[in-house]
Amino acid sequence: MILTLITLGKLSGETHLRGIVQWARYRSKALCAAFGLKRQEALQEGLKAHVLKGNQVIIGGKTLHGTIAAGERQGEHLLAVYEPTTRTVLAQMSVSRKENEIVVAPQVLQRIALQGKVVTGDAMFTQRLLSQQIMDAGGHYIWIVKDNQPTLRTMIECLFRPQTVRPGQGTLPTDFKTVSKVNTGHGRLERRILTSSCLLQGYCDWPGMGQVFRLERSRTLPSSAPTVEIIYGITSLSPLEATPTQLLSFLRGHWAIENQLHYLRDVSLHEDACRLFSLNAQRCMAILNNLIIALLPSTPFAFLPDAQRFFKRPSLRCLRFALLTLQ
Repeated sequence: MILTLITLGKLSGETHLRGIVQWARYRSKALCAAFGLKRQEALQEGLKAHVLKGNQVIIGGKTLHGTIAAGERQGEHLLAVYEPTTRTVLAQMSVSRKENEIVVAPQVLQRIALQGKVVTGDAMFTQRLLSQQIMDAGGHYIWIVKDNQPTLRTMIECLFRPQTVRPGQGTLPTDFKTVSKVNTGHGRLERRILTSSCLLQGYCDWPGMGQVFRLERSRTLPSSAPTVEIIYGITSLSPLEATPTQLLSFLRGHWAIENQLHYLRDVSLHEDACRLFSLNAQRCMAILNNLIIALLPSTPFAFLPDAQRFFKRPSLRCLRFALLTLQ
């Protein structure tokens, strides 16, 4: 019941322990009436962390800035595996100050079922052992390749480099497949061009390599010159399992861990502004924030601030709806 009260308080917009206690005290009569109701069938399935609706899971970390002491540079850092379709954090582990995300990544991925899932992550997770672990578990990976894997990056870069044609000679045949997408919004125009190939099979010994790709991203703003960024990557998905369009969708979907999870925890739930002396308390608050975000699809609201304004209303109807959402 205490966990439910804390969750209801946070769902109503209270992000600090003192505020949650006061929120519950001011609504004590309504809460007693709400908890006294006969248990009903939930309006929604609610949070089911063990049932994955989507086929993409994202691995990424976040530092709790509220745990950084004065004069220090490091604080509590949590590595999470996030499922964007249900907006659920499937697993989350603390990263010791003497370790990094690469050390913890195999442990946190062991906690979830990866059969048929596609794991996406930043360049730091482009590791041979981690790739093999995902393949052994029946999953697939899509990694960005940067300077932490210089040999692999050079091979991919050379593959997509324009060919030099000498007089009397033609170009070498390729299997390149390309897709282009244009998006507009917030006053900017973005164009993404992804080209994939499986020509490095047999030349590259990366575990489970199915394709490599080159992604060109250009952004144009009204008040500045266009910017262009070139990104290289590797995936265990074969051309039959993932077209360039699907690869581009996975890469765009990877940003959900920032837009749907980390941003909401910082801005709407004020996680970084919450200072608690106990690391365990900070971890518990982070878990509760994950729960609040995962409950959002079970409400009629697309945005967390809208849900918070609704649940902040001191009406029995709001409390009943919140309890049904938590079932």
